[in-house]
Amino acid sequence: MVNGAAALGILSGGAPGGTPSLSSLNLFRQINKNEAKLRENYFNRKDVQQSIETFKTKVSKMEDIDELIKDRKNLQFLLSSFDLDSEINNAGKIKAILKSDVDDKNSFANRLNDKRFAELAKFVNLNKRGLTNLRTASSQQTLIDKFLQNTFEKDVSGQNPDIAKAFHFLRNINNVSTTASLLGTLQLREVVTTALRIPQEIARQSIEKQISMVEAKFDVERAVISDRNTGISNRRQAEYKDDIQAIEIAKSQVTSAESTLSTLEKQLKQARESLNLLPEIISPEGFNVDRIPIHQTAIKQLSEINGVTASAKAALSELDPILRELDASIQELLDVETQEDLDNIKVAFAAAAAKVPDLIYHTARFKEPDTGSNINLFKPSGGVVDAGSPNSYTASRINYAYQDGTLGDNPITTLNGVLGTDPYTVQSGTLGTDPYTVQTSTLGTDPYTVQSASLTENPYTVGNGTLGTDPYTVKGGSVPSNPWRWDASHTPNRDAVGNAILKFRSVGHGLEVGDSVTISGTNTSFGADLNGTYTVHSVANSDVIRINVGIDLGDPPATNTTAGGSSASLSTNRITVAHTGHPFSNGDTVTFSGGTSVGGASLNGSFTVANATANSYTITSTSQGIAGSGGGGSVTVNASDQVTVAHTGHPFSNGDTVTFSGGTSVGGA
Repeated sequence: MVNGAAALGILSGGAPGGTPSLSSLNLFRQINKNEAKLRENYFNRKDVQQSIETFKTKVSKMEDIDELIKDRKNLQFLLSSFDLDSEINNAGKIKAILKSDVDDKNSFANRLNDKRFAELAKFVNLNKRGLTNLRTASSQQTLIDKFLQNTFEKDVSGQNPDIAKAFHFLRNINNVSTTASLLGTLQLREVVTTALRIPQEIARQSIEKQISMVEAKFDVERAVISDRNTGISNRRQAEYKDDIQAIEIAKSQVTSAESTLSTLEKQLKQARESLNLLPEIISPEGFNVDRIPIHQTAIKQLSEINGVTASAKAALSELDPILRELDASIQELLDVETQEDLDNIKVAFAAAAAKVPDLIYHTARFKEPDTGSNINLFKPSGGVVDAGSPNSYTASRINYAYQDGTLGDNPITTLNGVLGTDPYTVQSGTLGTDPYTVQTSTLGTDPYTVQSASLTENPYTVGNGTLGTDPYTVKGGSVPSNPWRWDASHTPNRDAVGNAILKFRSVGHGLEVGDSVTISGTNTSFGADLNGTYTVHSVANSDVIRINVGIDLGDPPATNTTAGGSSASLSTNRITVAHTGHPFSNGDTVTFSGGTSVGGASLNGSFTVANATANSYTITSTSQGIAGSGGGGSVTVNASDQVTVAHTGHPFSNGDTVTFSGGTSVGGA
């Protein structure tokens, strides 16, 4: 294969140099001949442009990777750019790939055979760049170019997938220099092995064997496409990409300029409107004429409040250390040992206490500049502030009620508006003579009756019912051969982070969501040892449960696949109790004693009743037993919280309280 035309041999399904099918080859040549026009038409299509614009708009608002994973349409755009659109249903896997450390060769993305996943992770570079590489103009344009390239090839190929494969081969073959690198590129490997009729099973052979099988029929070095037409096509494609990128950048700049101009226009309009209103705003006769007196009054009051609170705050700042000093003196009195020490403390206490009245009556005083009145928040009810200066301050003086607490931001609202003539109406009316009536009535003699009665002898019966011998059966049915099952069509088959959810077959299991199960004895299944203890994820039917195995097993098989071998066993913690005529309801507590273990589970203790029927119920044990095991021997049951009282003609209703006295214990209760 020495040129681009010969590369079309892959369309024949035969070896390079073979004859392509006429329809495929003619279609490819027609597309190749008109490629420039077809690309231009495809790029200008409304649906294509809409996909690009939607992605650019949405990704600019995304805050984290979870938003991208949940947005199926824009995730599809990103995957299509790397020819991975078939992975759209594997959201957990894609999230794990994007979160991989691209610099760690052992990270999840770098360990996958398909190198497209590593290319995707490296392009986004989530750990270092977040979603920035999906937003910046240069990297975003690269992504759009890749999207257009891949979707264009699939679009023009129509129903013939070989056309897309040919495009991909021609576009990428120049990047391959050795047979090993060709085999390491999944799409090129598929094309070459199919064309050479080499079975896919060669993947199980050593890499040296695979290389020798391919090189016996195919020379990679001669496959480089170098003919003039292809060179022209590549040059034109590069020119189109440059032009498209330039147009996109210019479009972005024009859009930004339009937005800026629109903002400036709005600001200029607002400024013009404000300037037009300025004469009315500053004129005393303008539209604020009714508000000015209100504002003047409010300013005066606010100034007064500010002065009063500032004076009070200054007094408090000086008063606080004095009060601390007095408190310390009181504490010293508790430890005084001599009369001299006591006298010294008294002198210091008196000196500090003498400062308190001055701070309260003088420092906290505010003299109102307009009226000369003394205002003191510490004396809101009036009183002498100092000699010859009466305190005229009251709460109504500055029109706000003094209360303890902290005022929020901007607590004062000035009400305004124009009152009509005679706006006030006093509610009034005439009361008749002796308008008051006190509700009374007359109680008869001895009006009280205490509800009581005498119980007959031995009135208590403790509910229990009859437990037969070996009343316990461990839930979980028989386990057939190859109990593990996995299929891409199963719903669900993965959790949100890519961990596999498998089906496990246990005939007539009787288990519920949340039950604890232990699986042992299974062979390696789907590439992993799945023996272990799990919680039932969900119940598929009476014979199958679903289990989240907690690890990523890769992609589920396309068809239903079984695994596990023939030696599997199941242990569970759900136990059925056969208990004829029991007194329990769901949620009651039952206590067992004297029984033997069942399948390894010890059942002596207290449990909560569930799934109660007339003669049985289930309990959840703290330990597990082998599924299907029965036994327990002779078991004693204590139902002391289920007591029936024989009380003929009692006065009680459900929820009433009754008090007993003088009785003996019954069954330990």
